[in-house]
Amino acid sequence: MALIRCQMCNEKINDTVTSCPNCGKHITENDIFVAKILKKQSILLTCAKLTIYFMIFGFFVLLIFDPSDFKNLISSSKSQEINGKNLTVSSISQKFSKKKTISSAFQFQGVNYTIIKKRHFGNIKATIDIRLERKVSEDFLKKLASKIREDEPKKFDRIFLSYYLPNMTYGAGAWATTHFETNLKVKILGTTIKEEGILLNEPKKILYDEIIGEWFDDSPYVAGKYTFIKKSGKIFMIRKLNKGRKKGTKIEMIQKNQSGRIRFEEKKKRNDSGEYYLIEKNGNMSVYDNAGHIFTMRSIK
Repeated sequence: MALIRCQMCNEKINDTVTSCPNCGKHITENDIFVAKILKKQSILLTCAKLTIYFMIFGFFVLLIFDPSDFKNLISSSKSQEINGKNLTVSSISQKFSKKKTISSAFQFQGVNYTIIKKRHFGNIKATIDIRLERKVSEDFLKKLASKIREDEPKKFDRIFLSYYLPNMTYGAGAWATTHFETNLKVKILGTTIKEEGILLNEPKKILYDEIIGEWFDDSPYVAGKYTFIKKSGKIFMIRKLNKGRKKGTKIEMIQKNQSGRIRFEEKKKRNDSGEYYLIEKNGNMSVYDNAGHIFTMRSIK
């Protein structure tokens, strides 16, 4: 005797009855046979799903944690139990955390660089964030990435490196990346040395009375040159992004004073973000909005 589901109302019924007590459907031997087959299939499907879930969970555990951490955690847990102490959530998170915030200075082929942060995911993957003292070539990035990989005490299947330039805000997008997967892949997300040279040396096509200043933004994908000029008693911002990405734009600005520094805002606001441009005391220009600092551009004139 077993419970099956009625094919008409889907309610559970005994496989010995001749009609469903819920809907009255006549139950034949064929109905019982089909119901049992469906029940077995449902059980197998549930087992398969659970197996897949456990495999996915196990994969992420291996991806994130180093097996040695489990041994350390167990031994630590035993010693704490012996000493009558409780293992807190914070102590567990500290043991599993592979995130290292450091500020170590190095030099490679005459270029200084700092390793900002490292993150290890078991023995499978590592991510390293680096700040360079200046813009470098793609060939240099390849050589530096290979050196950093060789210097790592652990050998990882994949290493992802992100590179920031001096004035770039950490966490707001890197200037370039090098990724070791099957092969080394290099991507310069901002402007290359050559592209920057073209932007800086490009002849100015707009007549003006005075150049207030020029600044260069190395942000990924939207890198470019910003020129502030005076013309016929008005102030304009001319924004020329990297060649092939977007044409230059000319926007009328208004000038204000903010704690002894010059502040520029768009005369015709395009949105309510509150975006403005502020010349810092060191000559660089920072961009802010209602949420705070967005990025900083270095002065080029």
